[in-house]
Amino acid sequence: MKKTLILASLFAVGISNVNAEPAVIITDFQCAGIDGNGGSVSTTNSKVVITNSKNGVVNFKCHFSEVPNDTGKAVHHDYDSTGALCSTLTGSTDDWKMTVGSGGNAVLSCRVHP
Repeated sequence: MKKTLILASLFAVGISNVNAEPAVIITDFQCAGIDGNGGSVSTTNSKVVITNSKNGVVNFKCHFSEVPNDTGKAVHHDYDSTGALCSTLTGSTDDWKMTVGSGGNAVLSCRVHP
C-alpha cells in the first residue's frame, strides 16, 4: 500500500484559475508533512506558493515552524526515503522533498507534472 503525504486541504477556498496568474499565495491553511523524527506534523502556520511553469508543472511549497527534530541536524525526506506521495488537489506526485532544519523550521516542496 502506498503512503500519501497530504500537502494541503486548503483548496476549498476556490482558486478560479491557477493558470491565469504567475503565482498564487495562500496562508494559514492546514498542511501536513514529516517531522525530523519521522513522525507526522501538521500546522496551520503555513504558506503555499503555487506557480505554473511553461511546461505545465505546478509547484507547491509549504513552510512550517516549530517542527520536532531531536537529531541536532537537518533532516531530508523525499519519495525515495519514504515511499510516500505528495497529494494535492491538482494531483499526486513522487517529485517532492521536505527539509526539516535543526531549529525546527521546515519546507515541503512538491512538483506536480502534467
